[in-house]
Amino acid sequence: MYPELVTFQVPEFLTRILKTQEVTIYTYAFCIVLGTLIASLYTKWRAKKDLGIIELPNAFFYIVFIAGFVGGNYFII
Repeated sequence: MYPELVTFQVPEFLTRILKTQEVTIYTYAFCIVLGTLIASLYTKWRAKKDLGIIELPNAFFYIVFIAGFVGGNYFII
């Protein structure tokens, strides 16, 4: 697996804000975000199907994302 997924140049008007010329997206971080997104969508689908919950608050998905990120980093150590 490649540690760096993609590196791209930042547009010139964003260079002053970000204080960098290029941005690198790492494979590990991308996989964590992708897995958390899939888990959130699956949770929403199962909540509708099994429990009849029509709408989940956004705070629920923020908590899922933070828990996935922290848990993913915790088990690396």
